Amino acid sequence: MYLPEFLRVLKPGGSIIGIEPSKYEGKSFSNWYMDLVDNGDYIRTVSEYTKLLAPTFELKSKKVFRKFIFYREMFYEATPK
Repeated sequence: MYLPEFLRVLKPGGSIIGIEPSKYEGKSFSNWYMDLVDNGDYIRTVSEYTKLLAPTFELKSKKVFRKFIFYREMFYEATPK
């Protein structure tokens, strides 16, 4: 898992910035497309990313934007708790 490594290398007061592909909540066709273009099995919904980060990081900002018709990404900044 990469989150412990982020904690290890961050300087005090540092934050992580990420852009992750993101599935739509309740949109099966769009999610099918996201799974098709993904090279792995790790695309999550925004709420799943939030739950993944929540134990160790506090989300300072988060924005979700559509890149193509069925493809969207989540931009976020998070700081260690």
